[in-house]
Amino acid sequence: MDNYLGSFSDSWSFENDVPIGESISNNSHDYTAEFTTDQCVMKKCAPMLGLEWKRFYASWHSLINSSTQWSYQQKWEVMHEEYRRFDGVLKYLEETWLHHYKERFVSAWVDTCMHLGSNSSQRAESAHARLKLYLGDTMSSLQTSFEKIHKMLIVQLGDIKKSFERSINIPRHKHLHDDIFSQVRCQISLEAMKLISSQLQCVEEASHQLAGKCNCSIKIVYALPCEHDLAHYRYFSIPIPLQSIDAHWRRLSMHVHEFKDEGVRPNRTSHVVEILDGMDPQMREHMIDRVTKPTSRSRGRGRHGKGLGVRSPPIHDTYIEKLPVALQRYISHTVDVQPDGHCGFRAIAALIGYGEEGWAQVRFDLMEEIQQNKYLYDQLYPDRNLVANLLFSLNWFEPWAPEMYWMDSMPLGIVIASRYNLVLHTFGEHVGSCFTHLPLRTPPIPNQ
Repeated sequence: MDNYLGSFSDSWSFENDVPIGESISNNSHDYTAEFTTDQCVMKKCAPMLGLEWKRFYASWHSLINSSTQWSYQQKWEVMHEEYRRFDGVLKYLEETWLHHYKERFVSAWVDTCMHLGSNSSQRAESAHARLKLYLGDTMSSLQTSFEKIHKMLIVQLGDIKKSFERSINIPRHKHLHDDIFSQVRCQISLEAMKLISSQLQCVEEASHQLAGKCNCSIKIVYALPCEHDLAHYRYFSIPIPLQSIDAHWRRLSMHVHEFKDEGVRPNRTSHVVEILDGMDPQMREHMIDRVTKPTSRSRGRGRHGKGLGVRSPPIHDTYIEKLPVALQRYISHTVDVQPDGHCGFRAIAALIGYGEEGWAQVRFDLMEEIQQNKYLYDQLYPDRNLVANLLFSLNWFEPWAPEMYWMDSMPLGIVIASRYNLVLHTFGEHVGSCFTHLPLRTPPIPNQ
């Protein structure tokens, strides 16, 4: 499914730092705790290493990211020599992890097959954490739990469809002006384009003569062209062939019958022309008008007097005319949304590409943004209760939202800007109600 790679962390179930799945799989009644590999190593080794922990941690990660078994062995020997005075640490790593389980998390073994970045041994953990966020508590009835799970799946489905639409319709600027992407642009996942772009950065130093002969990990793990293949395409000035991209990355639809594995989508212009030529003139004009002219039929909801969702300039709107004249010419379209208490979230969903019905996804995204960066928002807002109040107001997924769950754009503006990495302007009839919200974690654009 497009760029949903299942990016889970390496995790096992443990009792006393022993992987349960192998050693005590029959004792399902025993108490178990979930730890990631790093958490277990940190818990056991950090107290013994003291000030050496940070340097050791870097060496440990270099070891588990070894690209070949030879480099793994070399790095392990270096660690043995460097930390020989910490015999307990080396013994723990060897006996508990590396001797029995290195094939499960060390890149030299894991990256010998196509796993698309998903190398978890317990894939349910990430889904379980997301599910708990939706359920909220453990005291709900079966019906309530079912409804919440259903809504979670609907939101996830919308998220996947949104990623497909972005891959098809929103090419990145750097891909538009590089001819090497001409055959794959808007034909494969944006995640695949990102991975290919990272390989392109190494093309200048790569040998095109090794194309098709190397065993680069990106070819094995992600089934995408490596730096040597790309160097070959650059050398002969040819674009990346669509057929060189695995079918996983070319699937941009949830429907099997819409996915074709033949490569470039066929151009059906001539077929459409034949159909139009066969129509009587009046019917032909009617069909062309339906395709080319926007309808002005009202949806019967939202603000009175506004028409269908997206409109192109010039726009004559009483709401827009209340804004400063200098700003009006920059407004390319407007979105009129359903006034059901979710209207603020509907507007954001429509404008970022989710579609108006993606309001629930926006609510969930903003909850996730606050929870994952809670320390930032605790520092940002002087009222410590404000973060809790925002989470409370976001956690509403019923069809109609009471006033307490409406969007307050002033405190949520910076959350929206940070989550979606955009600049958000909110306007009111008075200057004091106009604000610009910038993302918290994005560096400023450098001067050109």
